[in-house]
Amino acid sequence: MCTEARRSGRRSAGFTLVELIVFIVVVSIGVYGILSVFNVTVRGGGNPLLVKQSLTIAESVMEEVQGKDFDNSSHGSSDFVPSSPPAVSERQNFDNVDDFNNYGAASLLPTVLRTGIYDISGNAVPLLASFRLLVTVAHPASAFGGITVDKIWVISVQVTDPGNQTYILTGYRINYD
Repeated sequence: MCTEARRSGRRSAGFTLVELIVFIVVVSIGVYGILSVFNVTVRGGGNPLLVKQSLTIAESVMEEVQGKDFDNSSHGSSDFVPSSPPAVSERQNFDNVDDFNNYGAASLLPTVLRTGIYDISGNAVPLLASFRLLVTVAHPASAFGGITVDKIWVISVQVTDPGNQTYILTGYRINYD
C-alpha cells in the first residue's frame, strides 16, 4: 500500500522533520518576545503598596504645608526662622509656607536627603524608615492670572520610596490679600 501511495503522488498524513523544526523555531521566537515584554513590564511596574505609601506621604505633607500662613506678616516679630536645611525637630514650629523650604534635606550642596519620615514632633516613623522626603518652596518664574510672583508659592513635595522610585506633587499657595 505504501508503494501505491508513493506512485500516485499522495503523501501520508504528518509533518516532515524540516517543517517540525521550522515550527519549533517560530514558536520559540514568539514565546521569547512575549516573555521579554512581560519581563520589562514587571521590572518597570512599581510595587503598588510603595506607590500608595509614597503618594499618601506626599499628599499629607502637601496638605500640611498649604494649611500654613502664606508668610510671616501675620506673626509680627515672633516669626520662627528655621535652620538651613531645617531640622526635623523644628517642624512643629513652622508657622508659614516658606519655613518648609528644603525640609527633608540633610545637606544642601550637594542636596542629600535625610532617610526616614518623621512626624510633626520630630519622631521617626519606624515603618517608613526607608523613605526619603524633600519639600521645596519657591516663587514661580513668572506671574499668572494677574497675581504677582511675590504673592505665589510653588510647593514641591518629593518622596522617594525604598526602591528609589521618586514621586513628586506640586501645589500652589496664593496670597489673595
